[in-house]
Amino acid sequence: MGDAHMAIQARLMNKALHKLSHSLYNTYHLYISGIKLLRYMLLSSLQPSLRDQFIRGKT
Repeated sequence: MGDAHMAIQARLMNKALHKLSHSLYNTYHLYISGIKLLRYMLLSSLQPSLRDQFIRGKT
């Protein structure tokens, strides 16, 4: 009976960790997408000469 109880706990913990890792992945994906969108908005609002300097890394 003790082994069955431990197996149930292990299964529940596995499911919880699986859900947690999935939500962390989704959060990370949204964060990266937001950064890319902000970068695109910044670059599209710059003048072409400034945009080229920004992309090349020149100040």
